[in-house]
Amino acid sequence: DDGPTLSVSATTDAAKLAGLALNLDETQGGTDRYASGETADTAVNDDYAGAIARQTTAFANGLNSLFGITATTGADGGTVVTSGTLSLQLAGADQSGHVATTLTATNGGAIHLEMGSVEAGTAGQVLGVDASGDTVFTVAVVNTAALGDPALYQLQVTLKEALNHGTDGSTAFDEVLTLLTSGTDTALQLKYTVTQADADGDSITQSATIDLANTAAGALSFDDDG
Repeated sequence: DDGPTLSVSATTDAAKLAGLALNLDETQGGTDRYASGETADTAVNDDYAGAIARQTTAFANGLNSLFGITATTGADGGTVVTSGTLSLQLAGADQSGHVATTLTATNGGAIHLEMGSVEAGTAGQVLGVDASGDTVFTVAVVNTAALGDPALYQLQVTLKEALNHGTDGSTAFDEVLTLLTSGTDTALQLKYTVTQADADGDSITQSATIDLANTAAGALSFDDDG
């Protein structure tokens, strides 16, 4: 028999990957507050009802455009696949399904990452949960297309509770924290999974991932509120 072939790759183009960078600001409204001598940044009003802030990526062709597919059906024929399925995953999670982070909630202690649940209505999301069990932020893949249009998937981060930015007093009001994971080979990843089948019923599944946060770097960050 002759089976299908398939390879899936993630872009390494820095300019494209830069589109994953989301910076949420705890400050309400569109004007930041700075300590004396502190360098001003670009203030963005990302207030969101029922939360502190929300930011969403804006890829013209969605998150799918960050991945490539090379596939054939082989001699058995069939339809060559042109798209896959996006998801979030936690690499290196412990036995509880948790990945530690470098972030701390202002009123809840250390934050870990865990997958959401069907029961809580958060299936497919990654939750940043503090030591008190409260969800501090969520990371999700969402369809931003208008009703009736083809799906257009983006990354969306919602900040629900304030983070402890560490520097107290009058020297820094607008410091930035980047979401990093803690622990060997841990990461928050965007995953793209593709399955190619042929007309004989044979199939192959491959996937590729992009790190949204690992122990050294991260695309998601949070500004303080002074």
